[in-house]
Amino acid sequence: MNEEAVIVDAVGSEIRQIIYILLRDHLRVKFNMFDENTNSMHFFGQQLNLGARDLVYLMYLLEKHFKIHFTESDIDNSAFYTLDGLVRITYDKIIAYH
Repeated sequence: MNEEAVIVDAVGSEIRQIIYILLRDHLRVKFNMFDENTNSMHFFGQQLNLGARDLVYLMYLLEKHFKIHFTESDIDNSAFYTLDGLVRITYDKIIAYH
C-alpha cells in the first residue's frame, strides 16, 4: 500500500469513528461499531432506523465538526445514506475544503 492510500485509510477511519460517536452520543443510535455489516446498513433501514430529522442533525454536526458543507447533489447521492458512503462523501468534502 502506498503512502497516499495509508493516509486515505487513516482519515477515513477517523471520519468513521467520529460519525459513530455522533450517532451514539447525539442521536442515541445503538449498534456494534466493529460489525462490518453496520458500514453498509441504510440509515433509514430497520436496523438503524434514523428519521429524516436525525439525518439532518447528523449533517449539521458533520458540517460543524469538519467545517464543510454538503450540497443538494451530495444528499441526492444514494451513497449518502450508508456509513461507508457518508464517510467517502465527507472525506471528499474535507479534501475539497482544505
